[in-house]
Amino acid sequence: MSNQFVSAKLTAEEEKVLQSLWRFDSPLVFHRSVTNTIYFSSVDKKKVVVRLTQGSLERAKLIQAELEWLDYLAKNKVQIARPERAANNELVVQISRDLIACVFQFADGKFLSIEQLASREIQVLWGEYLGNLHSLTKKFKPSTISRKHWHEDHIIELARKALDPKDSFFYSKFNDLCAQIKSFKADANSYGLCHADFHHGNFHFWQNSIIAFDFDDCCYHFFSYDLSIAQSSIEVALMTKKITMDRNEILENLLIGHQRFNQLDQVWLERIDLFDQYRTALIYHWAKAKIANGSFNDEAKKWFYDRLPIWKKRLERGS
Repeated sequence: MSNQFVSAKLTAEEEKVLQSLWRFDSPLVFHRSVTNTIYFSSVDKKKVVVRLTQGSLERAKLIQAELEWLDYLAKNKVQIARPERAANNELVVQISRDLIACVFQFADGKFLSIEQLASREIQVLWGEYLGNLHSLTKKFKPSTISRKHWHEDHIIELARKALDPKDSFFYSKFNDLCAQIKSFKADANSYGLCHADFHHGNFHFWQNSIIAFDFDDCCYHFFSYDLSIAQSSIEVALMTKKITMDRNEILENLLIGHQRFNQLDQVWLERIDLFDQYRTALIYHWAKAKIANGSFNDEAKKWFYDRLPIWKKRLERGS
């Protein structure tokens, strides 16, 4: 969800188990720890991403549900960093008591520059990608366990731990927005499995195509939520370079692409700004919880305090 770094290290036994399952042909190189711990390696001389997650059997089942969805998307020609099966043909493996492993192809291409994010063509393409994703997810049938719904997933559960009535502005906003969203009627045309973190740091651009990754926050949500994240991601990124672009123009471009694949009724377009406010209040409390439990280092804390004025201004807009 955000750039937050903690230390992480595999034991020799865990590394041995990983090697036996995926048969890497280059050493595991530590990349980062955010919600998950990420290593890079290669299989058959192709770069792969090794994702390690701390958790129980229940968590492993949720990851299995995520990768099952990704497998479905890939089979339907959606450009993603596809999961790689282990030697035992499993997508997800518990390599130790509290550590779950999965491996993904490394996405071709690179991140878009801030200047590229200001391009109408890129924004329309981004919308097309989300529209195709939302259209396909309507036909997806989980085989066993499903991903959680937005109001019960791990992100909001952590955010709730930071709720403090004394922090009245953000506290009230979060509760009010959650209540409004819970009152919305969900149907197959407006609600389904969403990426739920599709900002510009979670895809590469390659040969005029978007290749998405980091689906680990995916959950059942309103499709408008994914669009709000894309709009906000572009808007905030452009601000860092002092590039002026009206947020309504950004949304219009995203919707041109999205509506080509998945038509949303007008009421859901009008609610995108509300979902943006909800996302803001959610990230604020999620980050507060991370600070409280010691997960954020100084760099991550600086990110939090630098964003505070932006978040407050965004929520005041909806007052």
